[in-house]
Amino acid sequence: SSWDSAFSVISVFGVGVLVAGGSFFLGGLLGFLFGIPKMISQPAGGDNTARTSQQYRANTNLEDISDWLTKIVIGVGLVELSAVPSLLDMYAKMIAPALGGVPSSGAVAIAIFLYYSLVGFLIVYLATRGYMESDLEKQERMELYREKVEKLEKELQLDQRKLEAESNLIKMNNLAYEKDILELTRRIQEMKLQTNSQETADTANEE
Repeated sequence: SSWDSAFSVISVFGVGVLVAGGSFFLGGLLGFLFGIPKMISQPAGGDNTARTSQQYRANTNLEDISDWLTKIVIGVGLVELSAVPSLLDMYAKMIAPALGGVPSSGAVAIAIFLYYSLVGFLIVYLATRGYMESDLEKQERMELYREKVEKLEKELQLDQRKLEAESNLIKMNNLAYEKDILELTRRIQEMKLQTNSQETADTANEE
């Protein structure tokens, strides 16, 4: 009946969407593993400017996992390359009934799997290489800026301490100079008094 036909069309469409989504997810996962940026070793000399433009930080654990899984996938894929046709045939026979069970259902299942796997791989790979690398480089720059700010703050604190020490030393020297000036003033006054008294005595003797 028409209801059965409509239900069959909806069922086949739903299965196709699910297969396409699963294939896209699988290809995207592989694209993410292959696209994770690798951390470049710091060049000799330790130039921070060169390091900013040539290197970015990545999560070492995620990088190691990506390397291991990538090597495993490539190794297993090369070893089992001859078994790929039989695996695709098994996959087509398994999915074909859900896609209507017509003679072309197996080919459609394989086409959906290959197409969306490759599309998912390329999209996620390019996105990972573009956006993740850019984000990691920005984080590296921010880390370098933070380190420079901390270094400048430490230098500023040291300069402030030096200025305070020099200011205290100047104050101590000023106090010593003031004491010396007061002592000299007192001696001058004493000498003036002695001179005045001597003049008075001499005047009295002359009279």
